[in-house]
Amino acid sequence: MERMKGAAALVLGVFAAYLQKYTLLYVLVGVAVLMDLVSGMAAAVLSNEGLSSDVARRGLMKKLMLLFAVGWGTFLDILLPYAARTIGIELPSGMLFSAVICVYISIGESISVMENICRATDKQPPAVIVKLLRQVK
Repeated sequence: MERMKGAAALVLGVFAAYLQKYTLLYVLVGVAVLMDLVSGMAAAVLSNEGLSSDVARRGLMKKLMLLFAVGWGTFLDILLPYAARTIGIELPSGMLFSAVICVYISIGESISVMENICRATDKQPPAVIVKLLRQVK
């Protein structure tokens, strides 16, 4: 059992070291998703809609799919340059797919947080913020 733990720690350590450049993207998306979850629950309580386990379960599954999309972007960032090299095409290895997916998710979550704040407080956000977020999306 101790050997299994040691092997798992080694594999996860190598994996974490390899994906270190993605850490900031993962943290930012995680914060955006968490803020949306918390603001959504607060809005449900403050707007007298109440919390529903059914709605919460669906929302959590959607959030898990967003995190899956980030992982998929990382997979593509690693796979495509490798696959291209095998056929003689040199692609830069970077964080293109992960970055695009993370920005897209963060913008969507930002809009949702603003909507939750409006629902919870019965106030509209400043027009410039609404306009900016709609243009970016």
